[in-house]
Amino acid sequence: IDLGSASAVIKKKGKQTLSRKFLDPLIVGTMGEEGEINEFFSENTAMVFWNMDDYPIPAAGIDDLGFIRTNIEEVLHRMGFHGYKEIVVYCKQIQSDVQQELSEARIFYLPSSTRIYITTGGNKAAPVDMTSFLVHSALTISGPNGPLDLVVIAKATPKGELDRVIKCLESRGHTILLIDTTAIRGSFFNVESLLGCARMLRPPPPTRSDLSEGEEEIEEDSSEGEEEFEEDPSYVRYSSKIVDFREPIRPVKENRTGVFWEAEDFPFPPFSSPDEIYGKIKSALWERDFTNKLSIWVYLDDNKKGTWRDVLLGDKVWASRIYFLPGGDKASRRIRMANDIFFWARDFPYKRSKGIVFLFSDQFKDDAEYTEMLQNLVSVSCYVRSIIPTQDSNKPESPNWPGLLIDGGGGYWVDY
Repeated sequence: IDLGSASAVIKKKGKQTLSRKFLDPLIVGTMGEEGEINEFFSENTAMVFWNMDDYPIPAAGIDDLGFIRTNIEEVLHRMGFHGYKEIVVYCKQIQSDVQQELSEARIFYLPSSTRIYITTGGNKAAPVDMTSFLVHSALTISGPNGPLDLVVIAKATPKGELDRVIKCLESRGHTILLIDTTAIRGSFFNVESLLGCARMLRPPPPTRSDLSEGEEEIEEDSSEGEEEFEEDPSYVRYSSKIVDFREPIRPVKENRTGVFWEAEDFPFPPFSSPDEIYGKIKSALWERDFTNKLSIWVYLDDNKKGTWRDVLLGDKVWASRIYFLPGGDKASRRIRMANDIFFWARDFPYKRSKGIVFLFSDQFKDDAEYTEMLQNLVSVSCYVRSIIPTQDSNKPESPNWPGLLIDGGGGYWVDY
């Protein structure tokens, strides 16, 4: 297609659907957060995530999805993305004919790659949040030129999970282009509207200390086969820093264990301090031959204001490596827990041995899609032990807590 021609028109099935009037003059550079023009050039693979629940296919484009792809590719080219481009869409449910139209335009339905979707013939809705697909793809796929460049076409609500995930990925070296047209009116998916609401998020340039702590430097200095690791800020004797994955965690030399705890379903012993909770969990795992070098992330429903949760979600004034994070309602807590587990696994790459994740939640076992994601994680990075509460084991008032919970009948190792 000659995008420079004033007569460029896409036709399909004898229908003229969109025309050259949607294309605007060449824009040099890209728009930054404050509206400034930034030069950008990348030959990395770019993966476009389009949330069709947020931005459905426009009526004018339903008969010619190929032109939507062309517009997206043109926008990315103008903004400096010159590598291979993959476009995927996400929505809770999709009609088979629409999926076929997308496929013919080389736009692929993201959940269709999961085993559960294939085995059910696409008849099951996709409960996995788009952010989980985004995190999983970003942390497990890399192009020949480095980390994926990510393009997100979705509504990124301030302080929402997508907004948080984007910032977490940016801090881990991914260039991200966010296209959110919430404030834009008029025709969508034309080049002008896409460019007008695009915002580039780029990781900061590496500092001298970053370079000295990088993986390549570690390998060069490890002449005796011993890897040197920077001390993890979550492993220091005392720190007021809340490790919430907005920044990558530097790896440590010891075996790594991460505990992810859903405190609404797994309540802690009443009147226990964070240090006491941490100590009991640490001792219980140590008694069962697991490392006592661990960090614990606890997820709470921050919508319940005016409760004991407010103190734990405030400033960290305790010494232990236990962090209380806002998770929202039940469904939102599962989404954030799954995303944070992937960030943790990414920050502790598989070197000598796999790490171990203890997952205290009842929201994963019966969910085929999230179970599949955890299985994929087990295959490449870490072991996952899922602990599910039962009536006999979920007794925080017991002096045998949390050993009773760990040994209860609801626990299992996630198999690949």
